[in-house]
Amino acid sequence: MRLSRLALGVAFCLLPAAPLAAQQPLSAARWADSVRARIDDATRHGGTALDSARRLVNVALRAWPNDPLLQHYQGFVLYRILYAPPEPLTAERRAAYLQAARTAFERSIARRPLVESYLLLAEIYEAQCEDDAARCATLGPRADRLRARAITDGPDNPRLYLMAGIAALYAGPASGGGPAAAQKLLSRAAELFARDDPAPGLPAWGRAEAYIWLGQAWQRTGNRREARRAYGRALALEPDNRWVRDQLLPAVR
Repeated sequence: MRLSRLALGVAFCLLPAAPLAAQQPLSAARWADSVRARIDDATRHGGTALDSARRLVNVALRAWPNDPLLQHYQGFVLYRILYAPPEPLTAERRAAYLQAARTAFERSIARRPLVESYLLLAEIYEAQCEDDAARCATLGPRADRLRARAITDGPDNPRLYLMAGIAALYAGPASGGGPAAAQKLLSRAAELFARDDPAPGLPAWGRAEAYIWLGQAWQRTGNRREARRAYGRALALEPDNRWVRDQLLPAVR
């Protein structure tokens, strides 16, 4: 996801300061919560912010190399970089990031299985399969088993419906996908996010993304009014989301 505690403390000072009464000794749990917030913030801003978040995760893992939440976020920040890189990735770097994310998620799941880890690792397996078809015979069934476990363990997890909705948007009607199918899944995700309240440190991403992708589903059907409404709700949740503010919403105005 070693380093002296002094160096770790210096790095921690770069995080937003908490009120004095809320300050606690450094702990893996507190780092996981701070890293979670940093990754979410970096995703909204794009650019090199994700690289900075990745460095922060790696600093924390030097002190707590076996913490499953930090391992999860090590994989998660790489997942974000892979799908929204600050600059185009070479084939070699993409392969290295995919393998590093895979290792992080597999280690995290071995210690603390999370629905989100199942879903993200399934995406990583499929990406590796796309890059090397010879691995599909092994990785494809693994991805299917992970998604099945996610459904069993978290049937009301909004991130389950979010990722299913995104997948449906890119799939054809022949395979049960398409904009209409995506709209149903993403609408369900938005409903579940309204009461989603993960404990500190646990994955909490996706609330605004549900509306972002719902807007894209509406946009693909030509319904610009509903697309604007969805993007507007996403921007209300994340006013600093550059993708929505600078690209998606202006495109349907």
